[in-house]
Amino acid sequence: MQWKTLEEAEKKKLKGHQSLEFNEPDPSATPEPSTYIFIALAALIYYWKQKVNHKNSSKI
Repeated sequence: MQWKTLEEAEKKKLKGHQSLEFNEPDPSATPEPSTYIFIALAALIYYWKQKVNHKNSSKI
């Protein structure tokens, strides 16, 4: 019983200090840098394939 009272008092004390609180950022808010690299690479491959296909179709 005494431990519960002490734990509750400690929690109340720590809640009063905003500097001790740690707000972890939402991981889904910003994608990882590798996501941007993958998107850029996919776009380059897509445009390269379009360019190659366009050149081949004009030769016919």
